[in-house]
Amino acid sequence: MTGCIAALRQLGAVFERLPPVEAPGACGIEDAVSVSAVGGMALVPEAVLSCDTAAVAARFAAQVVAPLASSTLGSDVAQIRVAASYHCRGRNRIAGARLSEHSFGRAIDIRGLVLKDGREFAVAPRQTGSDAGEAMRLQKALRSAACGPFTTVLGPGSDAYHDDHFHLDTKPRRSPYCR
Repeated sequence: MTGCIAALRQLGAVFERLPPVEAPGACGIEDAVSVSAVGGMALVPEAVLSCDTAAVAARFAAQVVAPLASSTLGSDVAQIRVAASYHCRGRNRIAGARLSEHSFGRAIDIRGLVLKDGREFAVAPRQTGSDAGEAMRLQKALRSAACGPFTTVLGPGSDAYHDDHFHLDTKPRRSPYCR
């Protein structure tokens, strides 16, 4: 855990170490942290994640989200809107389904950004040729850049459960699953 704590500090994350999160069954997080900001961008609400996943998410926010949003939309990011982090539940919130990576603190769902100039960017289905060109370019670039640092990337178009957010997780896999 000391390596990911150092990484979080180096990335300018504002976080708190938490006691292990215990839950019924296989759910829980041994090395839990609560992250409220990274690189001057607030996470709203704060995200409860495993330390390793928090470090991946913080690096992605600081090194990918911030510069891409700034160059594409012309404004820095004030907030990253979090749809979900730790939650002991089945995949896609279906009772009885296999446990989601959220159940182990290895997943974060991002639903959008609030820019410092007050504009908002929401993750949403986008049509080619629509007047949302900048937003579409940003969404495609973020999704593409997430594949690799995260082992699972789901978002609009992957299935109906992910049309309004990016699901990013660090599930141990042989190769990334990006849709």
